[in-house]
Amino acid sequence: MKRKSLRAVSGAFMVLFMQACTQGPNGLIGVNWDMTGNAAAEKLAIQCDTWTPWAGAQGFEDCADRNKRVWNRPASTITLTRHDGKLAGVSIGFDVCNSDQLRQTVIHELSLDPEARDYWSWSNGKLVRFHERQRGYCQLIVTNEAFGRSYAKWSSATDFPNLWH
Repeated sequence: MKRKSLRAVSGAFMVLFMQACTQGPNGLIGVNWDMTGNAAAEKLAIQCDTWTPWAGAQGFEDCADRNKRVWNRPASTITLTRHDGKLAGVSIGFDVCNSDQLRQTVIHELSLDPEARDYWSWSNGKLVRFHERQRGYCQLIVTNEAFGRSYAKWSSATDFPNLWH
């Protein structure tokens, strides 16, 4: 009897674990979507005296700080995005970027599918984007559900402005 209930608990744990893995990341570098933007900034020692409207509008605000370290690498900029006070996204820019090596770190840290090249999205709206924007500069963006949907619309309009015209 005990063995059967242990299997049931183990099975239930595996189902919950697999659901968590398929729902996308719940945050990045020690902050999560349940935190306020200000609490995330404080935890990361980011100076966020002023939050500015996000370029894509829709009620999101950004706060950025420069010259931090992430995964033992110098990060040129860490940007936090919030909506209604809650953390909605984290973006990290790396000036010195060995994109293949950094991509492997991102895949490992966030438990992502290595088959995808630079964009991961989930049905709930969360997304992760890792790309080399310019020669030697990489950007990692990790979002919650609401910001992921807004970011996806905005980035497709800015990355491919003539696609729908």
